[in-house]
Amino acid sequence: MRLYASCRGTEPPTERPWLSARAALAAAFCHAERDTAGDRAALREALHRGNELAAVVTDERELLALTWLAARAKARLKSDARSAEELEALR
Repeated sequence: MRLYASCRGTEPPTERPWLSARAALAAAFCHAERDTAGDRAALREALHRGNELAAVVTDERELLALTWLAARAKARLKSDARSAEELEALR
């Protein structure tokens, strides 16, 4: 989370951009696990930032790892939305 906080709102680094992308996507998943309204907003922001940073990564192995991290966070986000829809349907 500290690494992500240090790279938020800055230009993508020229050296090891995958590291900042990993930090952002891992932070997105952490925010998803917390599951509060503020964390969902932070999740979306971190997911967006991670995808931005991943766009400059060229190494195929790193791209695979970044895609996997993004998919985990997106799946959690979607399951949260489905849960909210189900709760609304029950009311």
